[in-house]
Amino acid sequence: MREEEEGSEKENQRIQDWDQLHAVQKPLEVEWSSKEQQRCLTAHDAFLNESWSLVTTGHRPLLVELCCEPTSILTQTCQDKLGEFSAFRLSHWNGFDLETSSGIEATKLFLKNNTPKVLWIATECGPFSPIQHLNQRDERQRADLEKKRVKARQQYEGGRDIARYAHSLGVVVVWEWSERCEAWRHEDHLKFMEQLNMRTAVCKGCQVNLHCCVRDGAWPQHG
Repeated sequence: MREEEEGSEKENQRIQDWDQLHAVQKPLEVEWSSKEQQRCLTAHDAFLNESWSLVTTGHRPLLVELCCEPTSILTQTCQDKLGEFSAFRLSHWNGFDLETSSGIEATKLFLKNNTPKVLWIATECGPFSPIQHLNQRDERQRADLEKKRVKARQQYEGGRDIARYAHSLGVVVVWEWSERCEAWRHEDHLKFMEQLNMRTAVCKGCQVNLHCCVRDGAWPQHG
């Protein structure tokens, strides 16, 4: 919980700095106090120093990672390579909850205002992992699992809604689950993938030197 609070504070500050950077580029649209101007110029100078980021992203974020952890490696790597404003994290812990209408609308507004090149959606896959077949031995376990699955389905539907919207803006949409997640075969998700003409690919951890930090360095596999 503490990690999410710290992540929310840092990510929302980065979003605010990005918004102010854009405001500096459009000085006639708003009036700024001296303090606000100085803060915007500081963010602006920091951004200009990221010359490679400017070249590669064209004043657009390269990546928005949706429904991720506060310390996700994907966003951090993008920022390390291409600059602080090249990637942003949006998730329930900083006001972009896919399970609520307000979170969905906030996400759509962010995408509309910033139009990233790639939207990477990483909804949870645990409730539909094959290992869950072991958690249905009695009525209590079955009820607990179904509760988690209802919540996950709601998250998936929110993610698909946002994905369709992002696709309409010309954003490249990527959806990540573990390779064996059974949600890949859900009829509504198959129809969604067909609608957006999406294709599947499996990334073996060994291909990109990616180790799982919670399973003694095992190679993860994601689709």
